[in-house]
Amino acid sequence: MYDQIYIVEKTTALAQHTSAKLEMYQSLLALKITILWLIVMAGAMSSSRIWTSIFLAMFVAMAIRMLFSREKKQDDDVVVYCDTGADADDQAAIKALLLADVHFTLVIGGKGNLKHWHDFAEGDESLKKTPAALYDNGVVPPVKLEPKTLIILAPGIDKSLEKIIATSRLENVYYMGNLPVIMKEKGRGNFTLNHNYVMDTRSAFNDTGSNIFFGSLDKNVEVHVVTTEEAVKTPFSNHVFEKYMFTDSQRKTVIANTFTQALGRMNQNHAYNQFAEGLINPDKKGANYNTLLQLNKDRPLPEPSSELKAACDGYIACLGEKCTDKETRRYLLELCLMVTNVVGFEPLDELNNLIVSSDPAGNPYRLDKKYADQYAAFSKNVKSFTPAYDLVTVERYLQDISFITLISKTVSILSLLVTTWLLWRGI
Repeated sequence: MYDQIYIVEKTTALAQHTSAKLEMYQSLLALKITILWLIVMAGAMSSSRIWTSIFLAMFVAMAIRMLFSREKKQDDDVVVYCDTGADADDQAAIKALLLADVHFTLVIGGKGNLKHWHDFAEGDESLKKTPAALYDNGVVPPVKLEPKTLIILAPGIDKSLEKIIATSRLENVYYMGNLPVIMKEKGRGNFTLNHNYVMDTRSAFNDTGSNIFFGSLDKNVEVHVVTTEEAVKTPFSNHVFEKYMFTDSQRKTVIANTFTQALGRMNQNHAYNQFAEGLINPDKKGANYNTLLQLNKDRPLPEPSSELKAACDGYIACLGEKCTDKETRRYLLELCLMVTNVVGFEPLDELNNLIVSSDPAGNPYRLDKKYADQYAAFSKNVKSFTPAYDLVTVERYLQDISFITLISKTVSILSLLVTTWLLWRGI
C-alpha cells in the first residue's frame, strides 16, 4: 500500500497561521517590544523635534506591522491525522480548522478514506480554502512531513512513523484518546502532558497502534489530550450545526450516522472488535448504550422475542474472549430493546442476526437507505446525536492558538496606545 504512486493535492507552498508555541512567541514579542521601546527612548532623549518625530513614526510603523503581520509557515507545520468515514466528527474537525483559516496538511489514516471528506465538503459555500496538501490513506509524500503541531484524530499513528511523519520538529500534539493519560499514570512516557484534561484511564479507540509514537516523544513535546470521558459530553447539536455553518447535506450525514450507530452494532468480526464490548457496556464506556438512553427518553422497554435473545447470545459468543464482563449480554439486550422503541422494530436482519453498522473491513452500511421508512420517521424526531469527538479536540487547539493571537494583538495595541500618549504629552 505504501508503495503506490504519490498523489497529492496542493494549493500553495507557503501560508500564514499563528504558531501554537506560546513560550517561543512570547520571547519574540518581548524582543520586538524591547526594540520599540529603545526607539521611543532614543526619540525622547533627542533634542530635535524632527528626530523625535522620525523615531515615533518608526515606532508606529513597527507596531502596526506587528498588529497585522503573520509569519510565513511551511505546509507541514500543522499536520492533521484523521480517519474520515461515515461518522462526521473528522469532517467537522477539518471544516472547523478551515473556517478558522488554519493552514495545515491532511493525512488520512486508520480505516479512513479521503472520499468521505470530498463528499462532505461538496457544495459547501462557506469553505473558501482547502488543506495545503492532502494524502489519502496509504499515500506517501515524497519526503517525510515534519510538523511542529500534530493533531491526532485516528488510530494507528505508529504506522505513519515509517514513511509519512517525522517527529524531529514536533512541539505540540493534540490527541483524541486516553493513551497519554494511561502512560503517565503508569509512570511511562517522557513527553510533557498538559494538565487541562478530564481523567480517563480506559483504553480508547484511537489508542490502538499509538504506543510507539508516544513512547518516542521527549520532554520538549507537549501533549494536549481530550479524553473520551470529556468528548462524549459534547454531541453534535443544532448549535454545532449553526456555529460551523453545516449545509443541509452535512446535517443529514450526522443524522444518518446517528441512525446507523443506534440501529447497528459494531461488526463482530471487525478488526477493532476489542472495542465492541465497550460500546455496549456502560460499566466500561457504553457509548452506544448511553446514546440509546438519550434517544429512548425513559420509555418502558418491550418484551424481547426469542429471536432477539438468541441473536444477542450469538453476538456475544462471536466476540469470545474479547467480551470479558458477563453483564455485557444483559446490557446488549437492553440496548436492543431501546433500539426497538426508537426505530420501531427489533434490530434483526434477514437471518435473524443483530444488524451491524459495517462489513468486517469497516466499510459502513447505509442503514438509512436500507431502512428508509424507519429512517424518515427517525430523522423528523431526533434531537440527540452522536458525540463530536474529533471536533472537540480541534476546538481545544483553536482555543489555544486564539489565546496566543490575543496576546500578540494586545501587546501591539498597547504599543500604539503608548505612542499616542507620548505624542499627547508632547515629547
